Amino acid sequence: EITLALETVNSNNKTGTPSTMVVFGGEPLLRPDLVDFMFKEAKRIKHNGFAFSLTSNGLYFLKEENALWIKEIMSTNTLSLEISWDGSGHHRRKTLDGKSSEPLVSKALDILEKAGVKITIRYTVHKGNFENVAYDIIYFLERWKHINKIQISYAYSDLRREPKTIENELRDFYRAIYKQYQIPICLEVCD
Repeated sequence: EITLALETVNSNNKTGTPSTMVVFGGEPLLRPDLVDFMFKEAKRIKHNGFAFSLTSNGLYFLKEENALWIKEIMSTNTLSLEISWDGSGHHRRKTLDGKSSEPLVSKALDILEKAGVKITIRYTVHKGNFENVAYDIIYFLERWKHINKIQISYAYSDLRREPKTIENELRDFYRAIYKQYQIPICLEVCD
């Protein structure tokens, strides 16, 4: 099915530019063999090429060999590795024992940085972290130097505010952060 999907997307691409494949949902790296197969098939097909975006909770990278594996994939594929982060102030993502996954994600980010893997932080603003957005983003950029952008999305229904109101409240902060760190902060998507 993966091969068929890649071939279909590739054959329907008449632009001559790489097709973008976004891999997310649940945790794609629960089956790293399928992710690895997808990259190998994309290289084999390579009509116009593929650009990939892989969103993960990051826990797969608690082992250094897994960080080196993704680094190797990134050296031969166009891949944006995005690590989800819920931020301080609220811990929606929990491990099987009910504890916050935040310390483990931090450790995985340390391992990815040590391996030289560039990442995007995927940060969802919700009622549990809205008051900490500024703190969290500065924390990311001060602690980890391998972040190449921060992708922001909003849980609007959770925040119970109008989307434009939220964006306007944070826009000047995002601009100031970009000016200081030269790291893009993208709202929903980056152009």
